[in-house]
Parts: sequence; C-alpha cells; structure tokens
Amino acid sequence: MLLATLAYMIAIEIGRLDIVGPTVDAIRLNEPFGILALILGRGFQGLVGVLPMILGVQWGMAIARSLSGNLVPTIHSIKLGRWAIAATIGLVILAVLIALPASTPPILGANGKPLAGSIASLEKVRLGGQNQWIMLRGHSIDQPVLLYLSGGPGQSDLAFSRVLFDDLSRNFVVVSWDQRGTGKSYAALDPTSTLTLDQAISDTIELTQYLRERFGEKKIYLLGESWGSTLGVLAIQRQPELYSNRHTD
Repeated sequence: MLLATLAYMIAIEIGRLDIVGPTVDAIRLNEPFGILALILGRGFQGLVGVLPMILGVQWGMAIARSLSGNLVPTIHSIKLGRWAIAATIGLVILAVLIALPASTPPILGANGKPLAGSIASLEKVRLGGQNQWIMLRGHSIDQPVLLYLSGGPGQSDLAFSRVLFDDLSRNFVVVSWDQRGTGKSYAALDPTSTLTLDQAISDTIELTQYLRERFGEKKIYLLGESWGSTLGVLAIQRQPELYSNRHTD
C-alpha cells in the first residue's frame, strides 16, 4: 500500500510534464508566487489525496496487527500513533467542511437581523447550456444591478468580491460570477471545446439578459478586472444597448 501511494505521486508528476501552468508545472521556490502555487496546487492535493492514502495504510496495518492476535478489532485494540489519530480527526473535519453546501452570509441591519428588502444569495443559473453560479448581494433589490467580471480566465473571486465590494452593495445589487470552468462553475468546463472567447462573451450577454429580466432593469453596469475588463468591453461592443454608459462617484 505504501508503494501504491508512492506510485500515485510519481504518476501525478509524470502527468504534469507536458502541462504549462503556474500550479501544475515545475516547482519554483525562488519566488513567492511559486511557493504559493506549490501550497495551493501540490500541497492541497497531497492533503486531500495522498494523506488519506497514508492514513489508510496506518489503519490497515493496525487492524492487521489486531487480527493477528485473533482479536476482533475494536477502537481499543487498534493501536495508532498520535499523529495518525490527530490526522484522521482533521481529515474527517475537512471532509465535512468540504461537503457542506456553500453559502453567503445575510446582509444585516442595525438590529443585527437580516435587512428587509436586501438580497444575499448564492445561486445556480443556466448559461450557454451549462450550470454556472452567481453570488448576489445588495442592501436593496431596487438598486441598479452591477455585474462584476473577475480576472483570469480561471479565477474565482466570490469570497474576494464579497468583502471588497461590501460598500458597493449599499448602492447596487452586486452580482459576482464564477465563469465557465471556474470555482463553483468548474464543471461547466466540460466539454473543453466550449471554453472559447466567443462563448465567454455569449455567457456574459446571456447572464446580462437574465439579470435585466429578473430585476426589471433596462440596462446594467459592468465592472471588470484584468481579463474581466476585456470580456466586458467585448460584450458591450457586441450589444451596447444592454449596458449603462453612465459613471457614478
């Protein structure tokens, strides 16, 4: 079993050889981003993939030792190291946290209760034939709609935008979107042939139409960052009548 775990790690590394990407190609320890990529890429994969395999080996060996004495394995008869027990508890907690459905906290009023007329939700929408996810936050559903287009491609900003755009949510219904193949919309990456610039523009326009109809708005605002700026400009060029050209302070 230990050899199987080692073989798995080697196979993963061999599979990365021809792949170019900051979290999947060669390890780079000479820069902060390389270290961060190692932690978020191989580090997290090891935590949720390799560590359970190693723990499985430890549990299997302990149970086998118990059986060798012709004993029915019990929690007391199975002897594990303290690290294995602590790691097992930690992995169970992590598995529960991963399995919990994602949510976004409500917008609270001065009394500490959810603000009447506000919106704070994480929702699935159908765009381009695929399920994709949006987060909506606003102190009032009667405010103008602002669609935030994150950077990337491949970047999820849901947690980031909730904090950064908290002030904007007082004057807008701020809509953050995990685009096709990103974050909660990762499954929409399949088939990969749909991950094109033209499809990204179409998804943006389709989401815009959905938001206009849902909130009764003739036009909405766009806010883009990096790749999102490019995507927003192209969507406006294709259908300028859907977007507001006014600026606010």
